[in-house]
Amino acid sequence: MDRIGVGFIGQGEEGRFHLERFRFRTDCRCEAVWFSTRDLTIGNPARLAAKTVLSAHEIPANTSISLVVIDVPLTDRLFSHEVAAECLRHGQHVLMGFQGFDRPENLVELAEIARLADRQLFVPALHRWESSFLGVQSVIASGCLGDLIQIRKISRQYVPEELSQPKQIVTDFSQSLDRLWFEMLDELLEFWPQPVKLISAADEYAPDLPATRQSRTGRSVELKFVGGCVVHLELNRRSLAPLETGWVLEGRSGGFADRKKYRATADFELVDVPVEFPPTDQNGFYNAVVATIRDGRPFPVTLNSVQRVLELMLEER
Repeated sequence: MDRIGVGFIGQGEEGRFHLERFRFRTDCRCEAVWFSTRDLTIGNPARLAAKTVLSAHEIPANTSISLVVIDVPLTDRLFSHEVAAECLRHGQHVLMGFQGFDRPENLVELAEIARLADRQLFVPALHRWESSFLGVQSVIASGCLGDLIQIRKISRQYVPEELSQPKQIVTDFSQSLDRLWFEMLDELLEFWPQPVKLISAADEYAPDLPATRQSRTGRSVELKFVGGCVVHLELNRRSLAPLETGWVLEGRSGGFADRKKYRATADFELVDVPVEFPPTDQNGFYNAVVATIRDGRPFPVTLNSVQRVLELMLEER
C-alpha cells in the first residue's frame, strides 16, 4: 500500500514533534517542509524531511502530498488560516493545532471548506490517548460514581525556563498557558459532556512584568454544568508552591482521587479501591489520522468538541 505523503508548513515545537513521529512511520513519508523566519532562528530541522520548498504555497500544489501539518507563529494566525484553506481546496487533508484559530468561527469556516472538498481537518488532542485521561474516563463511564456533583483539578507548576524569555510564551504555543488550558477544558468536556456555563474566571500575572496577555501565568475558573455539577479548575505556570491534584471527582454514589475509587459503606466507613489505568497509547492519534485518510473511519476528535472548548475559552476572556 502506498505511503501517505506529508508536508509541513512551519516548524515550531509542535510541528517538529509531529514531523519526528510521522518520519518513523512505515505508512507515511515526509515530502516537504517550509520554514518561517522564526523556524530558521531556532534551528534548521531540514535533515528530517525529504526536501525543503521555498514557498508555503508550493506545498498545496504538490500532488504527492496528501496531508499538510501547519505550525506557524501565533502572530501569523491569518496566514495559517489562509494556507490551511488553500490546502483543503487543493484536495489535501490538514492537521493544525487550535492555536491556528482566533475564534470558533474560523474553525467553523475551515470545517465547511473541508466538508465541501471532502477532506479532513484534524485538530490534535493527543492528551485523549494518555493514560491519565483514559483511566478517569473509564471510571466515569462505568457509572460507579453516579451523577457527578463536584469536579476539581489544580495544576500549579514552577517553570523557570519560561520566565527568562517572556516572549517565548507568545511564540512557542506548545509551552504556553493557552495550550495547557485547552487540554484541561477539553478533558473536562469529554468526561462530562453536558451544557456548561461560566460562573467566574480570574487570571494571574507575573509580578515583575506588566499585566498583559504575554505575562499571564495562571488562570482559575468556576463552572457549572446543567444538572448542578460544580467545577473548579486552576492552572499556574509560575507557582512557588507546586501542586498537582489530578482530577478529583465527587458523585452521588462515590468519589475518585489519586487513582482510587471511594465509597461509603452502610456503617459509615469510607473505603477505597485502586484503579488500574490503561497504558498511554503512544501511536493512537497518528493511527487514527492514517485510518481516517485511508479508510474513511470517523476521527475521534470531532470539530464540534473543539469548537465547544474554543467557545468556552472565548467566554472566559
